[in-house]
Amino acid sequence: MDEKELEGLRKTMRAEFPEEFQFNNRMKEKVKNEIRKDNGMAPKKKSILGPAFSAVFVLGALALFIFIGGQELGFIGENNASYNEMFTYEPTEEISEINKEFKIPTKFPFEVTDSFASTPPTQNQKGNRYTIDFVSSNGQQLTLKVTSNEVIYSDELEREEVTSGDFTGEYVVNENNVQILTWDDDNNHYSLGYMSENQESSLTKEDLINVAKSAK
Repeated sequence: MDEKELEGLRKTMRAEFPEEFQFNNRMKEKVKNEIRKDNGMAPKKKSILGPAFSAVFVLGALALFIFIGGQELGFIGENNASYNEMFTYEPTEEISEINKEFKIPTKFPFEVTDSFASTPPTQNQKGNRYTIDFVSSNGQQLTLKVTSNEVIYSDELEREEVTSGDFTGEYVVNENNVQILTWDDDNNHYSLGYMSENQESSLTKEDLINVAKSAK
């Protein structure tokens, strides 16, 4: 077959195969795109939602970081927050005498309208023991028990260790729904219990801790 006959054959093939069926550059690109689609490699269109979702993610992460950090530092949550106003307490002459040996709270989450002390039986213990009641006009009461003797609790209540700054104690709610905070200071043991005649009145764990921390 000479050159002229070969050229004629090429023209005939192009005529029999329309442009859209020929394997030209445009067809090559079309096939490449189909292959990319099958392989999950199709050219990606830029989404206008991408930056928005990224911004939301960053703000959410930042908010979570601030919340967790606030809890650790006591700005958020239950570490140091007090949910009730604190009132200054001036001890009576009787309680001032006890204050010479034991620390007495000076801040309370309610206004103390009366306070009185009693001396429970020592049961052959050498150290002194006192029970001091601080009451309000609306039936709220905090009872402080102090002793220089070692105290070992025999009940099966599960006590929670609580800390706030330099303060460390144990918190528990007993079977009578009395909130109790206990701690040791200068070889003396302290127990602070809260109860109220008004069920709508309540204290937080942090309120009890702040009362304990105000003792001096």
